[in-house]
Order: sequence, then structure tokens, then C-alpha cells
Amino acid sequence: MSEDNEPPLVKYKYPLIGHTWDYLSNVGDFIAKCRAQYGNIFTINVHGRMLTIVGKEYAHEIFVSKDCSFARGFDEITPLNEILGLERNFTSATAELVRKTLMDNVDVYTHHFQNVLHEKVEEEFGNLETKNVDSPLDFVQDIVSKTMASILLGEEARRVPEMMSILLETSRVIGESWFIPNTLSYIHPYLHRLRVLWTVRRAGDIPQKNMALLAQLIKPIVDDRIRKEKTLGSSWKEPVDLLSGLINNKRIDKSNVDYRWIAVHIQLMVFVAVHSTAAFGANCLIGINWEELLEEQLEVNPENKKIITNEETNKMERMDSFIKESLRMSGVVVDMYHKVLESGFQFSNGYSLPPGSMIAIDKNSIHFDQTYTFGNPLEFDGNRYFQKDSPSTKVGKTYIAFGLGRHVCPGRFFAVLEIKLLMAHLIRSFVIKPVGKTRIKNLTFAGFIIPFDKLVFERRTK
Repeated sequence: MSEDNEPPLVKYKYPLIGHTWDYLSNVGDFIAKCRAQYGNIFTINVHGRMLTIVGKEYAHEIFVSKDCSFARGFDEITPLNEILGLERNFTSATAELVRKTLMDNVDVYTHHFQNVLHEKVEEEFGNLETKNVDSPLDFVQDIVSKTMASILLGEEARRVPEMMSILLETSRVIGESWFIPNTLSYIHPYLHRLRVLWTVRRAGDIPQKNMALLAQLIKPIVDDRIRKEKTLGSSWKEPVDLLSGLINNKRIDKSNVDYRWIAVHIQLMVFVAVHSTAAFGANCLIGINWEELLEEQLEVNPENKKIITNEETNKMERMDSFIKESLRMSGVVVDMYHKVLESGFQFSNGYSLPPGSMIAIDKNSIHFDQTYTFGNPLEFDGNRYFQKDSPSTKVGKTYIAFGLGRHVCPGRFFAVLEIKLLMAHLIRSFVIKPVGKTRIKNLTFAGFIIPFDKLVFERRTK
């Protein structure tokens, strides 16, 4: 493919810095200006790397193409596989695990999730009648991480508190590694990867040590389940949890179990579950439609039952609109990196990219487009999708919060469900108010959109 057909390169002054300063200063405004001048496909020089940005009219072509790899793109951006010791193309295995383990048993997980959720919320508040929450993001992340870790580990593992500590500590270290400055990328992008790995290992290589320890802790539980399966035969009632899904995975030889592989994938699932829901869950918390949502809860669950069924959550149409709006305004401005494979890639408008090119999706061009939303796209409106036949889990060219095409998130239904259950419980239990009179604009840092408001929780009177 000829270089003459490649997308336009946005002009820049300084060879090493390129567009990095503008990108970090205000990525949303910078990408919008480039889009206005160059159209929906253009290339920028950021962190020492040429990155092609693809907007609304052509983004779907990336998602459906076999010439662009999300797995290789993700691996290029973050060395998660090396931090945890995962196989290189681990995203496909993770997606398969989510489909077979989570989605096939969603009713069971829903019940467990609510029981553990109520317990963790009460642990968070104790006997307090009023509690100030300075960081909704940290608040949601803490509750969701503890809850998800508990239900994914299984009943036997929940009796070992050390496992929970390992999973939460490792998730924290991985999350922090994403914010290590990209300065070495100016010389070569691979140097940043080495810096991340060096920083993690210099700090004690917590993930690798914790995975070895977690493998030791789950060994007796795994061995006991395999023994019961052999001795009890058809009368063995296998627990419904992630651990069972991993033990029965085709990669596991039950006569010679790879305990570390199981441990690493438990950690991965907890990390993904937490970080995929924390930001938009926090965005939900700092909304302004609380009384309307409470009215809906009173209609859906008038008896205030502790356990809500999936049928009842499906009736929470206003809540679903609220969640979709939070998803629309959360996440990362430039996201869903793909790498062009050996065959190269050509857009429908004639632009082409050579093998090895990196692509990222301009989410704002889709989620903040006037023609794709109902009303002002720049304002948070929890009722935006209410009664519009536009559920939060339905992806398409105009809504890509969960990806699209071959790499659409298989766990999106459970992710939305867990936030619905969290919100439903908090709404029924507390009056939630912003500290100020108006919603504080989300903070954008290094391309991440972060909810940045403070809340006051007041326990409702029975």
C-alpha cells in the first residue's frame, strides 16, 4: 500500500514531543480541533508513536475487520500480560471465560452479588447516619472490588481473608502502573513498556509474588474439588463460581493442575470487573435524578425485598437510561487501540494503513455527536434515553461504550446488572446529595474521564 493513501498527519513543531503536550493538556479539545481540520481519520504523534485516530464515520470498520487486532493493540499499550505472567493473546481466553462462567450463570451470580453487596455496604458505613464521600470513584471501586472478589472466588475461598487482600492489592498496583508517565516513549515506545515493568519490579514485584502466593492458597481448594468430583461422580454438586469455570477450562489438566494459571485468571477477572464499572458507577452516583430513581424503585420493588430478581431489574428503565448516560460520559476519550496486522488495512474512503500501524477510536466523535443523542450532548442528562428504546447494553455505530463487532464486551450485561443492583440498594438505603449545588465537571487526566465531585450520604429513616 502506498504512503500517498495514508491518512493526513497533523502538523507539529517539535519532532520528539510531537502533539504530546496538547494531547495531555486537553485531549478532548485537541482531538476535536484535529477532527474539524482533518476530518474523521488523521494521524498524530503522541508519546513518540504515530497514532491514527478514527472517528464516527469509520470507527465501525475497525471493529469488524480481521486486519486489525484489538489483542495486539492492547498488548502494545500496556504490558499487563508481563506484569501478571499471562499468555500473550490472553484477551480471547478472557472473553471465552466471561461467556461460559459469568453469563451462563447470571441468575446465581445475581443472588450472590446482592448478599455480598449488602454486607460490604454496611461494612463501609457501619453505624454512621451520615458519611461524606470525597471520591465517588474510590467509593464505588472499593465496594465493587470487594463484592466481585467475594463472589468470583467461591464459598471456600471467601473463608480465607488473605486471598481478598492479595486480589485488591494487586489490582491497585496494576491500576497505578497505567499512570506512569510516558516520557521515555519520546525515544522509543518500547522503553516506556520497560519502564513500567521495571517500576513494578523495583517496588517489590507485588503482582508476581502475589500470584505465587494466591496459587498456594487456592491449591487445597482446587485439589478438594477435583477429589470430590472423582469420588462422588454424578452426585457431586459443583459450586457455581469462577473457580469451577477455571478448573474445567480446556487448558487445565486435572491430573497436573497449573495452579498459577488459575490464580492469574482470577486476578485478571477481578481487575477487569472492577475497572470496567467503577468510573461509570461513580458517574451514576453524582447524578441529580435521585428522587425519580427512588420512585421507580418503589414501583419495581414495593416490598423493599433484599434480593431483586433479574425480571425486576429489567423493569428499571429510568435506571438503565441513567447508566447509559453515565457510560456515555465516562471512560477514555481516545480508546480501544488496535494494531494493523501483516496484511495492512484499507478504509472505505480509500485511506490505507501499513502493517504495524496503531489505531485508536475517537469516542467523543460518537458519544458527543448532536445527531446521535437526544438533547445537548455536553450535559449529563440521566433521562436522555428513558423510553427511547435504547438500552445501555445495546451496542451499535452510535454507541460503543462496550466496543463493537468482533470484540464487543461479553460481560456487558453483567456489568450493567451489578451497577443497577448497587444503585438500587444505595437509593433505598440513603439520601445522596452533592456537596455543592451543581455537578462538578468530570476531570480529564491523561485521556481518562474521571468523576470529580463530592457526596454526602444520609441514611434513610425506616
